Amino acid sequence: MICDHCDRPMTPAETETRDMPGASGAGRTLYLHKGRCPAPPPRTYSPRNR
Repeated sequence: MICDHCDRPMTPAETETRDMPGASGAGRTLYLHKGRCPAPPPRTYSPRNR
């Protein structure tokens, strides 16, 4: 599975599900890491975008 927060793979033992209700529909189920997600990779910007 892939975490909906950090887009990294996780094992079934690391998975936590959360229901997110929809405003006018069925909503969706989020699959997240238990606890906190691993730190995301640092962002790098090109010099002209700074």
